[in-house]
Amino acid sequence: MLTAPSAPVLAVTLNPALDLTYRVAELRPGLEYRPGAVGARAGGKGVNVARVLHALGLPVLALAPVGGAHAPDWRADLAAAGVPAETVPIAGQTRRTVAVVEDDGRTTGLWEPGPRLTRDEWERVADRVRRLAAGSSVVVLSGSLPGGLPPTAYADLVRHCHEAGAPVLLDTSGPALRAALAAGPDLVKPNTAELAEYRSAEPGGRGHRDDPAADPDRDAALLLDPDRAAVRDAALLLDAGAAAVAASRGADGLTAVAGAAPGTPRPRPCCAATRPAPATPPSPPSPSPSPPERPGPNACATPWRCRPPPSPRRWPATSTQPATRTC
Repeated sequence: MLTAPSAPVLAVTLNPALDLTYRVAELRPGLEYRPGAVGARAGGKGVNVARVLHALGLPVLALAPVGGAHAPDWRADLAAAGVPAETVPIAGQTRRTVAVVEDDGRTTGLWEPGPRLTRDEWERVADRVRRLAAGSSVVVLSGSLPGGLPPTAYADLVRHCHEAGAPVLLDTSGPALRAALAAGPDLVKPNTAELAEYRSAEPGGRGHRDDPAADPDRDAALLLDPDRAAVRDAALLLDAGAAAVAASRGADGLTAVAGAAPGTPRPRPCCAATRPAPATPPSPPSPSPSPPERPGPNACATPWRCRPPPSPRRWPATSTQPATRTC
């Protein structure tokens, strides 16, 4: 049973779309088709979040910049569904996504590029997020960035929301994700492909072309243990600044990794927080040299994979224990 928060969830979609669905018996290249059914509805990752929360009876507000000929249909669809929404008018045309669905369920997708936001439009969107975040229980930032915005756009919004006292859930990828992690989102929700993309692009990360310790045997073992691989990859996002990571893995479910509770020393990101401390041998009699210092309980058995932990930062109130990570 869900307990509704006293304040609404703010679901932000910076690159919304009007989703079109065409249904045909079979799609073959080079032919003309008259779809048997056509559907159109307001779309975008944040909009989908708002729809689900509204269906569950939770208070939610969708926010998006929309404009052009498709804007009236976008607004009308959410109004008909009863989903509360606010929009920031823009000069550009809200994009469309087209999904062609065949009778056997096979789907072909065509995604239009989004409009380019001007500097003034972006400032109005950011100001609206800042104002609404102050009265929200949590802010959800989802989806790709429209043209005209720098990769740091989500990082700016995360900081605005934290200044307003609202925790942030972030669902994006690529450069936008990498830049936003430094702002410390409270929860990041990548999928398996996005985790792999992040890992391969990180200097010194597992799978990066510059990784000096590539281990084909170990990588092969991780392929046989996808949960362990997801924990390893999620730890990289914790190391970069995220307070928690929930990685969706399709039919394999979801892997969640959280950081330490407030005031608790944070384990090194690629290590098992529950690894027992190795026994320290007795000091040898003088003049024999003292043995090298042994690693503590949070030290990694493979130090070449560790980086210094980040500086102290904001942790979510719901995090009560450090997660167990596996090297």
